[in-house]
Amino acid sequence: MTTLYQINGASWTPLPGFVPTGDAVAPTAPDWPRREWAFSIQEPDGQTQLTARGLQNGSEFYLPFLPELLVRAAGTGGPRALTGSYLPDESRWDVACRDPDAPGAGLLFARTTDDIRWYFSRCDFSGLLRGGALTRVVSYEPFSDQTAFLSLIETAGPADAPRRTLRVYQTRNGGADWRPRGQIELGDGDARQLRFLNDRVGFASVSIDGKRELLRTRDGGQSWEPLRLDLSALPRQDLVPCCIWVEGGDTVVGFSAGSPAAPDAFPDAYCLRSRDGGDSWAWLDADAVRAADNWKALPLSLPWVPL
Repeated sequence: MTTLYQINGASWTPLPGFVPTGDAVAPTAPDWPRREWAFSIQEPDGQTQLTARGLQNGSEFYLPFLPELLVRAAGTGGPRALTGSYLPDESRWDVACRDPDAPGAGLLFARTTDDIRWYFSRCDFSGLLRGGALTRVVSYEPFSDQTAFLSLIETAGPADAPRRTLRVYQTRNGGADWRPRGQIELGDGDARQLRFLNDRVGFASVSIDGKRELLRTRDGGQSWEPLRLDLSALPRQDLVPCCIWVEGGDTVVGFSAGSPAAPDAFPDAYCLRSRDGGDSWAWLDADAVRAADNWKALPLSLPWVPL
């Protein structure tokens, strides 16, 4: 029986109630570099910049000066219009977004390794959609010069009753071509984030017809399953999944307490960590995360942005 654990001082105390959703996922030694989720933000003065926040040492990285092409893309794409990864060991930013010069299904990919020189690539995804419109890039995770995952939202139907699909693609030849790996039907919902732990195991924080879910894939995105966690041992149970971090073999999911609009709502008030691909989890609340030595680097400052 897989067990849910919490940190209690210096020891781990088993908690009942977690029911595995399938066969155990054998952890694999991570061979992809450390990467942080990067996304664009708009400053109060109107400036667009990239930010990335990770698990190690409360790390926060910023890139305040962007080329005009990316500024235009960020200005027309809504919250987190630019999304991708930051590799601290290489000082490398990789982002993807809708191409402002190619309305429709055009995507723009950008990379810099010195914060000055940018390299761009364009791709037309119209042949990979299923009759709907490309409305947003959700995630872009390049793991090497050849391998990357990409997910985007395709929207079909009338404006007053949209039907959205989260589509997942992968390239193994540096973006020369992208192949569909799977999809998640969202109904009138949306997707906040999707992160892969390795070539097979990934997690998605999504809203399906208005209900927030944490989903897991164990076959590279071909199929997805909702993770059912018994949260009765936590001080609060009105929790919804929010942000996802991946650090080596660890997956950490932030859960927001209460409705995002509630006065006492706190983004990522509780954090759940898995070290075995999602088959068992540990949890800490915000105060414990700040106090526990082995978790003190976990940042909790990412704001909840309703999708």
